[in-house]
Amino acid sequence: MGRKGRGRRSLFMQQGAWRMKKIGIIIPEGQGTFRQDAEQASARLNVMPVFCAGHFAGVLPTVRAMLSAHPDIQALVARSTTAIYLRKSFDLPVVDLELSSFDLAKTLSALEDKSGKFVVVQFLPTSSTYDTDAISKICGIDLKTVFLSADRPGDIVRAVEETGCDRVVSSVAVVTDPCRRAGKEVILLPF
Repeated sequence: MGRKGRGRRSLFMQQGAWRMKKIGIIIPEGQGTFRQDAEQASARLNVMPVFCAGHFAGVLPTVRAMLSAHPDIQALVARSTTAIYLRKSFDLPVVDLELSSFDLAKTLSALEDKSGKFVVVQFLPTSSTYDTDAISKICGIDLKTVFLSADRPGDIVRAVEETGCDRVVSSVAVVTDPCRRAGKEVILLPF
């Protein structure tokens, strides 16, 4: 190994990272500031994050590969529906990074343009759901929700169009990508 590599390793070891506990963090499609926020939180908790991207049951092979490469991972962190799949598939503690109705309201209330009809796509199974009636009243917007199966979401664009809404609120690429391709406005949840 060259001099440069030894320097990095010794700095890494001087910082005590080799003694840190490792946690696996599943990023929802690697979007937003999620990774950066998770890195900062991990530093405060004195744990080493190992990241992979994905959602729902589709991320399971990626998590298996991550655990194979890092067998010393001691816990997993993921959003609510993905966390449910992880708990069913792995014998590790799973921390659920649940987005609350407050998180959704905070994102929507920050929008300058609150016109149009909004829809938030929620997936089952989930540990919680958004209170769209309350959020709609608090934010002064027309907000609906549609529930889809995470195992078989079907035609997401059609499900959105059936609500009569033109603005889609989500943080999951399985929703945002096809909706953008169909010309829908997408409001990303920042988490």
